[in-house]
Amino acid sequence: MRLTHFVITQFCLRDPRRQRRRPMDPLAPRNMDLRLRLLETICLPGLRSQTNRDFTWVLLIDRALGPEARQRLQAMICGMDRVRICEYRADVEERPEALGWLAPLWPDPPGTVVTTLNDDDDALPRRYVEVVQSHVRDLAAQARLPPFKVIGAKRIVQWDMVFTPGAPLGWAKPWRGAAVASCGFSLLCRHPAFAVNILYLTHKFAETYCDFQTPPPVEHVRRIRQWLRRAERDARAGRLAAGPDAFFDASRDAGAVVMSNHGGNVQQRRLNQGPPAGEHEGPAPSKSYRRRVQGAATFPDVEIDWRAARRHHRHFRPWRVRIRRLEHVLHKIPHAAARRLRRLTGRLRSRVSRVPGPGSSG
Repeated sequence: MRLTHFVITQFCLRDPRRQRRRPMDPLAPRNMDLRLRLLETICLPGLRSQTNRDFTWVLLIDRALGPEARQRLQAMICGMDRVRICEYRADVEERPEALGWLAPLWPDPPGTVVTTLNDDDDALPRRYVEVVQSHVRDLAAQARLPPFKVIGAKRIVQWDMVFTPGAPLGWAKPWRGAAVASCGFSLLCRHPAFAVNILYLTHKFAETYCDFQTPPPVEHVRRIRQWLRRAERDARAGRLAAGPDAFFDASRDAGAVVMSNHGGNVQQRRLNQGPPAGEHEGPAPSKSYRRRVQGAATFPDVEIDWRAARRHHRHFRPWRVRIRRLEHVLHKIPHAAARRLRRLTGRLRSRVSRVPGPGSSG
């Protein structure tokens, strides 16, 4: 069996078709700088440390990404094998959810294609790729390889990156998001019968796509199920995985994925939330359901660049995190009010940045 595996990281994509109403501009200089620091600290070391390196890491960037950011990206991946930087364009017919744009990177024929999502601020456990590929090969050896199957991680730890004197590396606590993480969310497709990649699906519905015995939770899942049944019938590519075989939890064997929380996007709502109901994975919670991050001992299955985390310490101070939360909130209010508040936060940032630090003199 030929197995082709891509790990896809989307970096600062400006795509109005896939973003929320009035989103933060992904190419804003402050945003790009933060995403590069997160990539260096979390995502990159996690991929470099994979025990199975038989995959291609695809960095999907916006075509308008500036030269300075491109140079920093190139410097980070210098010396790594099988890394490709691809430009995404919102004005072309080839959607990122299709497999076609990956064709120049795969052998001919590609055989079974696995695509895995790893955002620039999340980290995969060291054995994640190994576990995913072993599962696929085991299915093939048993003649049970389906043409389409969803794989993901249900063991998730949240890293709240709010660095304070009492918690210099922030806090770790149980995840309070979807049951299946976006980090490590993967799709197995037997090409050419099923020519889509993981960007076609949504991680919070991972366990429901092929659960044909239950009603679809949303219209999106219903459409995917219809498409799957039609493609299965037309292509005669073999039976779809269903029932207990419809979803595979790779984190059960590989360990928990780490999802960072740096005060942006929907993450702002999770910084002060309690634990999920019932059992949880990850660090044993304290009374406040979190514990101080102590370095490698806190995330034993995941490689983090702790030197980079300390070097970027000032970008995760509480006041910076609060400003980032406020900036994201501004995109949900009317334009005129948003402009006034942006000017206010700009003046606040300027004043705070001039305040001498505790170790300064004069």
